[in-house]
Amino acid sequence: MVCSNSDQQCQKVLPQLRTNAPELVQKTEFKCATKQGSLFLIVYEQEIDIRCGFFATSVWDENGDGLVDNEDPVSVDISVGNFKP
Repeated sequence: MVCSNSDQQCQKVLPQLRTNAPELVQKTEFKCATKQGSLFLIVYEQEIDIRCGFFATSVWDENGDGLVDNEDPVSVDISVGNFKP
């Protein structure tokens, strides 16, 4: 997990997460990698929500030939873990 240069809150919190909850960080990195996503943090007063953003694509076969005729990618983000400091 890497914080963007503009995300100062992530840059402040991520080193603490890596120190205090290395197993959680590793687990969330794996979960997100299986979806080919990117991790990001939402920091609340009482907890840090680790989220994974990825594209979920619906595909369909309009003529029954077994080949994809259309697809619809949608941006999704899900919680993959949380930490209470």
